[in-house]
Amino acid sequence: MKDRNLWVWGWHSVESCLENFPDLVLELKIEDEAHRGSVELQKIVASAKAAGVRVDFVRALPKDYADKRTQGALALMKRAPTLGVPDFTDLVEGEAPQNLRQWAVLDRLEDPRNFGAILRSAAAFGLSGVIFGDKQQAPVTGVVAQASAGQCFRVPLFEVPNPNTIFRVLDEQAHLRSAVAVLDMDGEKLQDAVRGFREGEFTDLVWILGSEGRGVRQGLLEKASHRVSIPMQAGVESLNVSVASALAFYAMYQSQLS
Repeated sequence: MKDRNLWVWGWHSVESCLENFPDLVLELKIEDEAHRGSVELQKIVASAKAAGVRVDFVRALPKDYADKRTQGALALMKRAPTLGVPDFTDLVEGEAPQNLRQWAVLDRLEDPRNFGAILRSAAAFGLSGVIFGDKQQAPVTGVVAQASAGQCFRVPLFEVPNPNTIFRVLDEQAHLRSAVAVLDMDGEKLQDAVRGFREGEFTDLVWILGSEGRGVRQGLLEKASHRVSIPMQAGVESLNVSVASALAFYAMYQSQLS
């Protein structure tokens, strides 16, 4: 059986997992010398003790983490706080949202830092959840948590056998009207697309984000109702998937503030 334990490190990641999922934290290791001079570590220790999490003060963290930016804190979680298809179904079967919900479906992202950066943007711009497959996809790891600055613990994560299932669940909800968008150099300009999403009385907007080298699989491309491009200076071929997704998330988020 695959080990589902998850080690996370650094102030932001450890603080966020203690704040949002204290029941999943098995133990906390703190470098004793660093703790004495760090207000941040002292706050983390206080939070852990308040949540009933065991705190071990150590002279040094394990050698495996010597090259990590641990900032003197290392937490062990039972597992990554991922949800599944039944959780997604329960969420969307409720009343239709008053404001357009944004979701992201990730198709075989391989770079954990890109994954983490996308989760950070998803949290920053109020996405309702991020959906990804349990195969051919970077899993939720300590590197992902660090790259997200701990924000991976603040946005719902749905790890599913087949991301296509999510579209079936949405289609089965008669009270929902979903738009599905992929980023495409030849698509409609982002600003115009966002206006259309707002005026189209959609309840849900799903962004499909493809892998760094292979893009979006044909089966998922066929789910898209919209192709959206991000205007750029001539001569620039494309943007990194984490940068492009942040711009897309922000454009929709900003439009709902006005």
